This record gives sequence, structure tokens and C-alpha cells, in this order.
Amino acid sequence: MRVLALVLPILIVSSLAIAQTPKKHIWLEAEVNHLICWYDDKKYTLGAVIEVNDTRLICTQRYPNQENGPVAWYQLDKKGNIIYPKTKPKITVN
Repeated sequence: MRVLALVLPILIVSSLAIAQTPKKHIWLEAEVNHLICWYDDKKYTLGAVIEVNDTRLICTQRYPNQENGPVAWYQLDKKGNIIYPKTKPKITVN
């Protein structure tokens, strides 16, 4: 019984000391730079649409066939379709 009487106050004091210790939180912003579009020093995520000089732009994949690839701003037509730049084929056969 005396052991319990000695140990119990120690447990109560130690639990109070732990409870009163301020907890430190570290907030990390999970960001992958190639999945962010920038405009006017502001970050925009994939799918964001902005209007610049009467032109609507969308933040989307730079290469339509790469879902995890880098993103870029592309123009939208009047129907809301993305206008990708025309590229030349890289492999030619003579």
C-alpha cells in the first residue's frame, strides 16, 4: 500500500508535466514543382483556369499522354478545348 502511495503521486505529476509540455508542429507544404503553374507570382494547381487579356488559359499537362509529367499554361478555345501547340514528328523515315 505504501508503494502505491509513493508511486501514484509521481505518476500523476509526470503525466501533468507531459500534458503541459507544448507540442511543436512542423508543417511541410507538400509541393512538387512540376505540378504547379505560376502566373503573376501566384501558384495554381492542375486544372486552374485564368483569363489573361481576354484569353482563357488552363494549367494542364505539358504532354497530354503523360499524367504525371510537368504542367504548363495552354490556351482554351471558345468551346473549352485545350489548344496544344503543333509539334513536328521527331522520328522521320527517308
